[in-house]
Amino acid sequence: MNADACDYFIELRDGHTPERPAALWRTAGDGGPWEYWSTAEWAWRPVGERRRVTAAPGREVLHPVSLQRAAQLQADRQGWAQYWVRYEDGPEGERIPQSVIRRRRSPEEIRCEFSSRCKSWVITPILGEPDEVDGRPGWERIPAAEADTVLERIKGRQGETELGRSGLHDARPDGPFRYFTTADRDGQLSGLWRREDDRWEYFSVLEWGWFPLHGQEGPEEAGLAAIDAECARTLETDRESWVRGYWLYWHYYQDYDTGERPAAIIREVSGARVWHHWHFPGYEDRWVDTDDVRFFPDYRSSNHPWLEKTDRAGAAQFLEEEYGFVGVLDH
Repeated sequence: MNADACDYFIELRDGHTPERPAALWRTAGDGGPWEYWSTAEWAWRPVGERRRVTAAPGREVLHPVSLQRAAQLQADRQGWAQYWVRYEDGPEGERIPQSVIRRRRSPEEIRCEFSSRCKSWVITPILGEPDEVDGRPGWERIPAAEADTVLERIKGRQGETELGRSGLHDARPDGPFRYFTTADRDGQLSGLWRREDDRWEYFSVLEWGWFPLHGQEGPEEAGLAAIDAECARTLETDRESWVRGYWLYWHYYQDYDTGERPAAIIREVSGARVWHHWHFPGYEDRWVDTDDVRFFPDYRSSNHPWLEKTDRAGAAQFLEEEYGFVGVLDH
């Protein structure tokens, strides 16, 4: 959709306010198609039959906003997140923080993530709806700034609550940044970087945004290839350029040998993602992070007979046949 030609709306229900709405929507006019702002993918996603969201909410909960306000809501990623900390009692009555939960709402899902001393953010069903969290013993709701302080105390490093910034909504989209790419040993794209003076930021394909390096050194200069801002913008919007491959996955090699249908589809990016609710019971089917693909080869072998490489068309066919969804690979 042409952003300038759209009508924008915020969804207000269940106690949500204009400052913290339930969702952000847009349409191309009366009778036109609808899209929602996904806070799981940080992108506009279409609504319709065989999509994860089949229809927009009723007009009674939708309130118009300007294009400028819609852009502010897209840029303010923390505005869509809520945080809770879990304490345990220590000696002499001291409360010791153990872990932090982050929950962000999106029309297609409620994403809950868990972070502790040993784990970075991983998806968890601990505080997923319809659980009532506030008032539960041991858990306390806190603002994002306090969550960052707690995680710095637990982990010893800053910036753990960062959700990234979209370059498309950056306050200085054409500012003084210099852009670079890195490649792996096979010459494939492996990273997108930008630099202002001595400050480095990297582009996360998993969170689809720019993140600062807190107290860490930037990439080695010898491995950097300079690109212009236009090329960087293209890489920010072309999600398929970051995909390394797709694999059909069977839980057991016996299932493969007996002709059972694959249990999941794995997509490798600059990290890895897998599509199947089996990995996180109780959640709707969706892409979730996994490290498993790092240990799998690009081909079937006697050691890993339950993987079979496929292409984008094969992955799309599996997802449509298994779940009835289209457009999943655009996420």
